[in-house]
Amino acid sequence: MGAGRRDGDGRRLVERKPPRVGGHRPGRAARAFRSAGGEDLSTNRSIKSPGSPASDPVDMPLLPNVQRLAAHGPGSLADHVVVDVSAILRWIFETEADAMRTWVLLDEAVQRSGRHVLWIVAPCAPPCDGVDVADLDREEQRLLVQYGAAAVIRTHHPALASLREYIPGSISVVTAGVDERLHQLLPLDHSVDQMLDVGTGRRWSRESALARRVEPFAQPELRAIVGAEPGDKGLTRDARKYEPQLQHLVLGEKPLGELRLAPWLEEKLHANAQDVKRRADELRGGILEDTPTISRLTDWVSSTRRAPSTTYLLPTFGRDGSLLMLHAIARRQSFFTFGDYIEGHLRDLHRDDPDRWFVPHGLDLCAWMVDRALPLPRSVVDPAMAAFVLNPDDPPDLYNTSSAALGYPDDIKAWLMDLEREEPSPERLHDAIGLLPRVDVELTQLLAREGLLAVLEDDVALMVPVLARIERRGAWVEVPRGYRSWQAVEKKLVRRLRFHEKILRQQLPHVDPYHQSTWYLVNEIMRLSANLVSWRYVADAHPEQHLRRFVLAGLPAARAIQRARSIDASALEWIKRLETSGGRLRGRLVPQVTGRFGYRGYALQNIPARGIEGQLIRSALHGPPDYTLFSVDYDSFEGRLLAAISGDPALLASAQQRDMHAANAQLLFGIPTPELRDRVKKALYAIGYGQQKKGFVCDQADLTNDEAAACFDAVVLGFPELIRYCGTVTASFRATRTATSAGGWRRRPRSAREAINTGIQALAATIFRRVLRQLDVKLAPLGAAVLVQVHDEVIVAAPPETAQAAMQVVTATMENAALDPPVLLPHPVPLFTKLHQGETWADL
Repeated sequence: MGAGRRDGDGRRLVERKPPRVGGHRPGRAARAFRSAGGEDLSTNRSIKSPGSPASDPVDMPLLPNVQRLAAHGPGSLADHVVVDVSAILRWIFETEADAMRTWVLLDEAVQRSGRHVLWIVAPCAPPCDGVDVADLDREEQRLLVQYGAAAVIRTHHPALASLREYIPGSISVVTAGVDERLHQLLPLDHSVDQMLDVGTGRRWSRESALARRVEPFAQPELRAIVGAEPGDKGLTRDARKYEPQLQHLVLGEKPLGELRLAPWLEEKLHANAQDVKRRADELRGGILEDTPTISRLTDWVSSTRRAPSTTYLLPTFGRDGSLLMLHAIARRQSFFTFGDYIEGHLRDLHRDDPDRWFVPHGLDLCAWMVDRALPLPRSVVDPAMAAFVLNPDDPPDLYNTSSAALGYPDDIKAWLMDLEREEPSPERLHDAIGLLPRVDVELTQLLAREGLLAVLEDDVALMVPVLARIERRGAWVEVPRGYRSWQAVEKKLVRRLRFHEKILRQQLPHVDPYHQSTWYLVNEIMRLSANLVSWRYVADAHPEQHLRRFVLAGLPAARAIQRARSIDASALEWIKRLETSGGRLRGRLVPQVTGRFGYRGYALQNIPARGIEGQLIRSALHGPPDYTLFSVDYDSFEGRLLAAISGDPALLASAQQRDMHAANAQLLFGIPTPELRDRVKKALYAIGYGQQKKGFVCDQADLTNDEAAACFDAVVLGFPELIRYCGTVTASFRATRTATSAGGWRRRPRSAREAINTGIQALAATIFRRVLRQLDVKLAPLGAAVLVQVHDEVIVAAPPETAQAAMQVVTATMENAALDPPVLLPHPVPLFTKLHQGETWADL
């Protein structure tokens, strides 16, 4: 039962200490007067002795404010609610609230709310004298009897150790005493959307906290400095005077020297840095995360998620992209709307069902809604994307997925499954509205049978609203600095083009670099260069590989062909696109076989990056006016994923280093020179992409055949588990003709090489989709947003005042997303990132 006296119901009897006021406890005389049944002047509360008559209403015990727990409507708590039992016990102890009545009111509110509620019974952070193990044991037993084991978690870690981590899905937390312990707001920086303080009835969100200049992420370290709870003076009692400046310091927004703190406070910060760190870790719930509880929370959210109602929408678009008509089935009622009425009906549909919409051309509809600032649903299932998840290499059409569609015209069926978003809306499209629910059911059954339903519902469908917002942001376009007009930029490129054409005419006067085949050009260069170094020619190489070798050999004709082709086919075309873009460059996002999303129309991922032409084009691309532009990219992403999925010990060891490839060069050759580093990197990626030795040797234009072969052999011998993994994937592909990544993405590739490549690329795509979903939520409160996603890089714009915080959010999210439950990496490896900031894309 624990130490101390207890009443007949097993409750611990303690001497209640009066609450501190202004950081002080009442003095000895006041406590003596209180024990005699007098009025405690320091707390301004009338205190009755045990034998006193009944009190007036003013003297009634404090009760919790639980109305918001049962309320529903805009801004209400999430469907999943976690109750921090220890926080409520501490509040009861410190305020002398009526314990029995408090739990009765909470139980009644839980029953009325109809929400899924999970009770976490955990120690306080920091520890509280009024809540001991016996109290937690008693409440655990009561809750187990009343709600069952599935609704109660008992852990020896503070609740913050689990709630501070990202949990898939939206949850709210019921707690108490937040005003006195602002470090409890830390979960608002992660997956908790709201916190209800039943002591005050106040509902906290990240937005409301920021409105009060309280940054949840900064609170543990800030409270460690200024004091975390009543009576805690932190480093010194006067530190609270400098709380706004100290928050800038904790967030890394300003260095210590710019904060204008008192000299004595700066000295204390320097002298007590380790104590502050230790205290901050304690306020976060400890150094280690509570992995078992996080796993329980994740499973609880998944298992209790209500089967979503579905709204079926059939949009009809004009050839200019305008939305002409909208047919809908919502709550088993069918209707249509058109013209100016569409926006109002979409708002009503979102209000009634914001969860799951089934929409052909779902990205087009969401993009139209983004342009009009309409709220988007949480999840959008596009039948074309559902079929794509079934088989990314050859998505099935409606003939093979839905028997209900057999009697419909071919143009309607083709439009419903138009993954590229290119088909115009056919005539009499409205006839297909009744088909959508049956197609939804049949696709769901097919995906469930293949074990791919979670990939659609919990991943790809959640991406559609996120991608729509990214797609409609794009890049802002201006004439590059130093040029008066686009015509001046074009003239500069044409002059460079004529320069290379002049060199080519001097070397090969009868050659046309734009229309003649690469094989012909290679033969002409070889005929011209009779003294060509022999190792620059490889018999089995492709013509483009030969051309690259000749460029590296320093042959003027080869370089002139390469540069002229690049300027004519790429640089000049991009300048024309920028000139006619109307000041905004937006692509059309479509899925790729690996699970990534690439741009069509304006293929932003193909904008030249190298050379003078690439820098010139990128210098025309900006973020929104007066915003800070930055990009974050993964460092050696594929190499680290290869280590994680292969489990090769040597590769896992090098993946722990910031420069993974230098560590590999040190391991294999004993010296990490830049040349050896690049050779090992190329060989490692070639093996990870399923390339054989012969193909690798042909690709290495800057190496002799012997050098390339020796590097490939060294990687094969140095990482035997990697080679064994590639053999296992190849054997599995030959047996099943499929390849499945660690993230659950399944392909039917054409070759063993594509099967090996899928292991890396599909896992990278799954991680990146998770990153984009998390950033869509986390950046919004900062006024920041992802403008463009290209490969494994995001380009972000943020207001100057929140730019540093946004950079921290993006880097932390990208580095930790793969480790959030469910963990995507078979073996843990750190995912390092690179951050670049500048005015234009050329600076990134």
